[in-house]
Amino acid sequence: MPSLPNIRFRIQRSADRWGPRRLLVLDFGPNATSTVVFTRNQKQIRWDKAVFLPAADRDLAFKGDDLRGVLAAHGLHSDYVSVIYGGPGIGIRLLSFPGVPGTPEAITQQVAQALGVDAHATSVVHQLVHRSGEQEKAPEYAVLAASMPRPLVMGIRGMVEGAGLTPVSLVTPGIAAANLTRAFPSLLEATGVTAFLDINAAGSILLIYRGTDLVLARHFRFGSEQIIQALQTGTNLDRETAAKLFLSGSFDFSANVVRTVDPWLHQVAISLDFLERRYGSPVKKLFLFGEGARSKVLERMLDERVQCSVMQWLPLEEESVTPPPPKSADPLDAFTAAAGEACRIMKAGLTDAV
Repeated sequence: MPSLPNIRFRIQRSADRWGPRRLLVLDFGPNATSTVVFTRNQKQIRWDKAVFLPAADRDLAFKGDDLRGVLAAHGLHSDYVSVIYGGPGIGIRLLSFPGVPGTPEAITQQVAQALGVDAHATSVVHQLVHRSGEQEKAPEYAVLAASMPRPLVMGIRGMVEGAGLTPVSLVTPGIAAANLTRAFPSLLEATGVTAFLDINAAGSILLIYRGTDLVLARHFRFGSEQIIQALQTGTNLDRETAAKLFLSGSFDFSANVVRTVDPWLHQVAISLDFLERRYGSPVKKLFLFGEGARSKVLERMLDERVQCSVMQWLPLEEESVTPPPPKSADPLDAFTAAAGEACRIMKAGLTDAV
């Protein structure tokens, strides 16, 4: 996101001209803050730590002094930080425009107008994700755009700087998922269609690629919290127990939540079918991310509804990434977004990526 300072990485010994050699990533969720620390040398990225920290409240009252103390208590040390934030006021859309891309300033103005936001009150970021100019078609281009209230951006910046950290990036969950394809292009099928579904507590985002082009982005106001509430109601359990069952995989709760989940599953399925019909190419893989991706029951429900392989992905599977220490007590699939954002930033420092 904009409004972050220009960073001179070489002014600190923990960085070089490619960026930080040690990076902390905070993925703020409604129930917890998924936190990772990654380090790198010239050949490899190392997953150093993965822990859950307390969640920030809805006003982000996780002040710098508090954050500094929490990080120190968990042995989380870094000069640099990246943030993923998906709370209230966040927007993400895939926008198409006729013609050829103009200057970055012109695209920013087009995006702000299309989103209908006040550029002075809202921070908007965008990345060009697709362009076409075939002989038989008029030129057009598409951008993936995210918006965040400017006071929120400044609040996050103030919080991390108050904790003595230098902010490197600030992204929304959907942008973090899209960024994975930049860090790990092998995730995409070169001649097929690949989908990503980021399932968080308050909502979910479906991204679909044709080859390397992002061709669809849908934001659903449906997430894991609605499923947990339905499970709680259907089983007369307290919320804490329902949340544990949702993640455990030891109890098939699908019959208890099918009425709540079915409309969302239907929308995901018809989105995939639409792209298959449009491009005449089947969706080969659907990657799951976010809190909801940790539920094996929900993964099975998706697998039964869509006509493609449903799977999770971890940066551990990449040759350039060293696994974390065995002592990590938390399930690593809870940290996929944070780990992916760390790898995206740190891959620039590997000699084979320069």
